[in-house]
Amino acid sequence: LLPDDAQPPIVLQSDPSSRQPLMWLTVTSKQRSLQDLTAYFLDFVQPKLQNTEGVTQAHIFGRRDYAIRIYLDPIKVWAHHFSLNEVIARLRENNTYPPLGRIESRLSEYTVNQTHTLFSAPAFNRLVLSKHAESLTRLEDVATAKMSATELRTAPYYQGNPAIFIGVYGLSTANPVKVSNRIRQVLSTLKPHLATDVKIHSLWDSSVFIRASIHEVSESILEATLAVIAITLLFLGSM
Repeated sequence: LLPDDAQPPIVLQSDPSSRQPLMWLTVTSKQRSLQDLTAYFLDFVQPKLQNTEGVTQAHIFGRRDYAIRIYLDPIKVWAHHFSLNEVIARLRENNTYPPLGRIESRLSEYTVNQTHTLFSAPAFNRLVLSKHAESLTRLEDVATAKMSATELRTAPYYQGNPAIFIGVYGLSTANPVKVSNRIRQVLSTLKPHLATDVKIHSLWDSSVFIRASIHEVSESILEATLAVIAITLLFLGSM
């Protein structure tokens, strides 16, 4: 079992040779908070981008995950004869996934957990810290729990609206122009199904410069070919 404070394991496809994003996208909304926008992208958009052929990952920059913030009142904590460590201990005791056993079959195995995790601010506020006779001391008696975010020091915006920025990384062996075309096709398929307040913008696409370079090379080859033909004809005509 992992330690209680360990982050959930994440499986990512990675290519060490691909250090720069193939494309930069931004997801914005005039109505949603950054927490809601992050959750919406993780649930609805990111899986489709990362399942695109040639894409290794769609990494979020500026993400804000949901978090419960607890604001302790030191005077109330002292009045109820608690210490900070005791409050933290009670919170940890009621925010765990203790395993109860396993369910096994011929092809699979499932771990059975008893969920002690609290998911809302009201649930945290009702948490019992101590019980004496008929009196219960709850978290709301010494603190206030509020729904918030894990990160509050930064707040990314795009064109005046809350935004998250997405770096789409591709395989180093994949054709970036073809991968870009597939991503654009996925986005065009997604847009009609997005919530009306959610917009996806393409900020930068490396394939644009590759296409421009190919176009310039093609023009140079065409000009060189025409020049050779013209010189050859002039030479033949002078004979």
